[in-house]
Amino acid sequence: MDDENPSRLLVVEGYDDKHVVSHLLKKSNSLLNFNIRSVDGYDNLLQAISPMVKASGRERLGFVLDADDDLDGHWISVREKLRQAELIPPDQLDGNGCIFSSGMTVGVWIMPDNLSTGELENFIIEMVPDLDPTWPLAKQFIDAIPENDRKFRNDKVDKAKLHAWLSSRKAPGKMGAAIGAGDLELSNQLTKRFFGWLEKLFA
Repeated sequence: MDDENPSRLLVVEGYDDKHVVSHLLKKSNSLLNFNIRSVDGYDNLLQAISPMVKASGRERLGFVLDADDDLDGHWISVREKLRQAELIPPDQLDGNGCIFSSGMTVGVWIMPDNLSTGELENFIIEMVPDLDPTWPLAKQFIDAIPENDRKFRNDKVDKAKLHAWLSSRKAPGKMGAAIGAGDLELSNQLTKRFFGWLEKLFA
């Protein structure tokens, strides 16, 4: 199949997700071979499920999306879209993500860990080295901002802390670049679980 309609495809919400996965694969010297396509948001990802499933010649297909503040709701919505596309996903999602075969191999990973509310940034936080000297300062900076002066919602505090930390990197603000620069560690259990999901889906 051509690049517009690859047989092995990972569909992600946005550019940051695509950038992160690409850098994870490169940094780990992974030999996995698949295309990554971003669709600009959760709603667009839901709408993309049926046409992505029904594309001619599709063999392996994965979806990565954020739980945000509604993990169960997002899983139910994705599961129902898969069923509408005449696939048979499992009823439940576990910490290792979802992979099933139903005419093709399909996988779903809901950031950060398939078990918690949150988003890509919460996944990345698990990769910050325990002894990183800047991370405590980034957290202190955000915590010190009076709640009335914060322009972000309470459920975005962790995201704000990560981006405060990223602002001190060589390529400020870019999660994928921090992976490529070696500022983030790939040895934590959550990253290993995500790699395991990718390998099972696309190996």
